Amino acid sequence: MLIVAQLCQQSWKVIFLAGFALYAVERKYLSFEMDILICAAISLVSLAGLSTFGRRNERLRIWKQDPDTRVESVAEAYGIAFRLMAISSFTALSLYTEQIAVNALGSHFEAALYFTHTTYFLFTSSILNGYLAFMGAPWARENHDAYVAIMKKKGWRSLLLAIFYVGSVQAVAIVAWQVLDPAVGHVNLTLLLIFSITAVIRTVYTYPSAYFSAFGNNRHYNWIVTWQALSLVVGILFFFLLRWGAGISLIYAIAVASLSNWLLRTVMGLRYVAIISAATTRI
Repeated sequence: MLIVAQLCQQSWKVIFLAGFALYAVERKYLSFEMDILICAAISLVSLAGLSTFGRRNERLRIWKQDPDTRVESVAEAYGIAFRLMAISSFTALSLYTEQIAVNALGSHFEAALYFTHTTYFLFTSSILNGYLAFMGAPWARENHDAYVAIMKKKGWRSLLLAIFYVGSVQAVAIVAWQVLDPAVGHVNLTLLLIFSITAVIRTVYTYPSAYFSAFGNNRHYNWIVTWQALSLVVGILFFFLLRWGAGISLIYAIAVASLSNWLLRTVMGLRYVAIISAATTRI
């Protein structure tokens, strides 16, 4: 059931990646608009097929819900959905506002340079991060104390593991850069360093993300939405300070501001996990 759900959520990304690769090779014979339409159609068929499989497969049916955890009303169900939508929206803003800012304020070369580096050295680590957060939630629900102990008792090991993971991904990305030789030229070492730190922080962020998915309620989600909004605002203010206060280059100011946003989100998330887990332990 978890694998089918993950495929429903992620399959379109693989399909569009393959579609873009096809367009890069066959652009003489395939228009970009037609390529997008083909990818969208295949994604919809894939989603429909996976959803049907999940409903019909007897082994994948959800077990009877615990009466103590069921949603009491339609209003409550939509309330939870609205909060989760807000959380997802702020996460999307955190990911894409920076690229929009580069496109709006920078030159074409700066936009290409920034996007190429995020593709190679930031988005690549998300290949595993999303899956970790997705699988971490059900495991946390069944193993609360062990999950909390990962950061309380094994925090440094977990951090070192995240650094090792990101470092390994970056090494592969550097090799890929040399092989594919993007039009923007050589790797910008400053952007590589900033994005590597951000990737480590985003990897650590999967820990509180999975915890709240397993144990969060409306009150917790309200707090999450608030802190994510504040983190985004702080990141934007920090960008203005770096760009026009300190006179730092546009792409570096945006990259560092994005790093500060993710750092604040992660630190506050870990802190709140500690508060909730302590209350749960006392109960």
